[in-house]
Amino acid sequence: MDKLKLIDETIKVTGVNITGKFFEKVSRVSAKGQVMNIDVELDVNTDIYPMDVDSFYTLVLASNINGDGTKDFDILRYDHEAGAGAPGDGHGSLMDKYDYVMHGKIFKYSINNQRITIFISFGGLLMSITGGQSELKSLEIDSRIFLLLKKI
Repeated sequence: MDKLKLIDETIKVTGVNITGKFFEKVSRVSAKGQVMNIDVELDVNTDIYPMDVDSFYTLVLASNINGDGTKDFDILRYDHEAGAGAPGDGHGSLMDKYDYVMHGKIFKYSINNQRITIFISFGGLLMSITGGQSELKSLEIDSRIFLLLKKI
């Protein structure tokens, strides 16, 4: 299942709503990677998944969440409580190991000096991830992507 993970990093939340809060149920979270030299800005529905300053989280960006590697994922057939993906398929999902999951698309990038910033939209919630080109080389423009978070 690890080959599905494009980025697998421990992040430390450094701030929440640093520039102010604009939406009631959404917060902009700022975080710093603990292994890779990455900076993350992420909109999170903190009404259902609050994130705390100085707390650590596992952040995964994955191309797929199916344990068997198949691309099709039917949310209507997924049972998070059972932890088995689609009923009777015999394969789990990356979703089984995380608390907060979003699906989105990489829509833009910019390069400044030797650092690249990748922009991802999750249906209106945005993410930017900035790091070295070598750390972010697996993230391609127009790719569909899953974001998975879990507090450590």
